Amino acid sequence: MECHPDKNPDLGATAEFRLLSEAYAVLSDPKSRAMYDGRPYQSAGERSFGGRRASDRRAREAHEASAGADPNEAIYCDACGRPTAQPRETAFWTVISVGVSWRAQTRGVHCAACAGKIGLRCSAITAVFGWWGPFGLVWTPLSILKNARGGERDEEADADLLWHNAQAFKVQGKPAVAHALARQVAGAKSPHALDAADFLADLHRAGVPRDTPPLVDPWKTSPAAAGLQAVMAMAAPALAATAIYFYGVPTGALATPAYASALSPIVPAPISAATAAGAERARATRLAAATCTRAPSDGELMQGELPLGGFGHRLEIRNGADGPTIVKVRDAQTGHVRLAFFVSQGGHAEVGPLPDGAFRIQYAIGPTLAPDCKSLSAIDTAAEFPDTEVLKHEYRDGSVVTQRLSYALRSDTDGGAAGGSRLQIIDRSKFLAE
Repeated sequence: MECHPDKNPDLGATAEFRLLSEAYAVLSDPKSRAMYDGRPYQSAGERSFGGRRASDRRAREAHEASAGADPNEAIYCDACGRPTAQPRETAFWTVISVGVSWRAQTRGVHCAACAGKIGLRCSAITAVFGWWGPFGLVWTPLSILKNARGGERDEEADADLLWHNAQAFKVQGKPAVAHALARQVAGAKSPHALDAADFLADLHRAGVPRDTPPLVDPWKTSPAAAGLQAVMAMAAPALAATAIYFYGVPTGALATPAYASALSPIVPAPISAATAAGAERARATRLAAATCTRAPSDGELMQGELPLGGFGHRLEIRNGADGPTIVKVRDAQTGHVRLAFFVSQGGHAEVGPLPDGAFRIQYAIGPTLAPDCKSLSAIDTAAEFPDTEVLKHEYRDGSVVTQRLSYALRSDTDGGAAGGSRLQIIDRSKFLAE
């Protein structure tokens, strides 16, 4: 403008203006500019976007959107349908995996508020459904990262939209807004950059101050929003890992052949019977006494509690004795009862998960349960397995191995258990002691 003949009558200024006009004509045309730079010319369909051949599709669509709009009206958001001063052409990714993974893109011209909601929705769907496939393990975090950063955008496409709005707001009598938008276009990589510079000069001559403040940028990435999407990204795998840890899969499916012996049943020593005549008389007397009115189920806890979840060691009892049984699991070091449970005559109980530790197994056989349904009305036989059972998770060849202790109780206590170990008959007071 300083060299324009209408502003500067000097002949040297006129010649310089002619040179500037020629330079502008060359640089404003992509093909002639490429020839001037001495490099091959790339058409709009050959340009790269986002690390792949994207053919400037976003820029072209944004240009078409701005060209098809009313030149006197601002661009409208595709989501909320309201005019927006600083629209952007955005693309957000959604990943869904069910063994096989799919990616879908949600694109459009949006205001910053709607773009944030769309990105959050796409990330939420991806966080829940995106992980469950081989490609999903890679696509899911990458897609959520792109969405958290505001989606994929193209600077040239955004400049097209802003340039349209700058002209529209000038027509609407909002020169300050038009000035702020034109300044953004002038500083962008856009064919409209020089036009925007001329546009700013016209506004300055019309009285718009050069120091007119810029618009607040609503597209700046919010740390809170990015953090929320990061939490969503890790929520599904964290829940899955927690479920596997607590509930797991059957121990047999996890065990390797090397640990088959760790899972095989342990056969205890047989249980001796009381002297026939005296035991039968005592039994008849006790059965006549008051007993439990609500029979507990096999494996129901009488004392203690089990950890939450289903992954851990197991204790199995098959009661072949001639009466109901209460089994106690004691801490081998302190003697404290960790848990006690009921097994009916002829019943079968399995309790778990048992934690790692060293334990001793005791049991008592009686005629019936007492009225409190927590103890026996009398104890015919009390016994203890002599060996301390050490339970510990094992890790081998990528598998987790737990133990299953299996005992079969019988009335014959004179025999020995498999492996030569014998039961130890204990005093009733030792069984009842805490």
